[in-house]
Amino acid sequence: MSKLVSPSILASVFLVLSLTTPAHALINRAWVSGHGTDAAGCGAPTSPCRSFQYVLNNIVAPGGEIDVLNPAGYGAMTIAFAVTIRNDGVGVAGVQQATTGQNAVTINAGPNDNVSLVGLTIEGLGVAQNGIQFNSGSGLLLANSEIFGFTGIGLNFTPNNGNNNFVGLEVSGGGIYQNGGRGVVVKPFGGALALANLKDQCDINEGVTADGWVDPVPSGEEAVHVNISDCTLNAAGTAVQASGPSTGGYSTTIDLDHAVVSNSTTGLSADGAHTVITANASTFFGITTVTSATNGGFISSFGNNAVYFYGSIGAGFSTQPLN
Repeated sequence: MSKLVSPSILASVFLVLSLTTPAHALINRAWVSGHGTDAAGCGAPTSPCRSFQYVLNNIVAPGGEIDVLNPAGYGAMTIAFAVTIRNDGVGVAGVQQATTGQNAVTINAGPNDNVSLVGLTIEGLGVAQNGIQFNSGSGLLLANSEIFGFTGIGLNFTPNNGNNNFVGLEVSGGGIYQNGGRGVVVKPFGGALALANLKDQCDINEGVTADGWVDPVPSGEEAVHVNISDCTLNAAGTAVQASGPSTGGYSTTIDLDHAVVSNSTTGLSADGAHTVITANASTFFGITTVTSATNGGFISSFGNNAVYFYGSIGAGFSTQPLN
């Protein structure tokens, strides 16, 4: 004998299903436009969304891609998973932060998540804190992008991924300039290890800092290694700075290859034991003191660098000095 199900029970079942089933499935590729609308179901080229953050929160799946259809400002964003955000040359794809003390891009991704940002114009309007604040993730690719107008650091790469976990940074082309703090800072936390590549005619004002003061200390590891090739660097103070503790068994290394360092008070600064800067086929000009090595820091040259319009070479480099 069959039993009838009461309407109230059916209504309860449908309510539970509606609360546990997403309104629409996440998609692997979504588009944004200055003429788009942030609404459920947006993301197709014919019906684009308006802002990066709405797509990240509601539309694109982890590991997916967001593409820019036309020039516009797409707002500040926080990224929590692997994603590619790409502007393939349609014009300015702006990421502006107008709130004092806030960051334009904050990355809090998972330990296996890679984030790629391509062709973005990231602006602080003279009030925001950092252009990109990287807190966690497997790696960040920043290509052909501009970061400027921040009171703090242009790109603050401070991964905290756990002891002995490598995190990668690649900056390719583009420019980081007109910021109140350093251009790029690489400083891992929580025992994480950082490997950074700055390359392909990138232009970084306010300098680059690699900071190996990692806590806890990674056992027998190099805490930070930064490769700088075919890039231009300058700063009112120190253009290239490697720092670490005066004692300890791990190291901070910066390698320059075909780089240009100019118009700075100090060109290269290595501070701390096991802190090393090397220079190969690079050019140094308009610098008060070309090199400074303190507290056991070490600066070495391949003997094939050009140095002119400078005050002094400085001390602390190898027996094959910059020349």
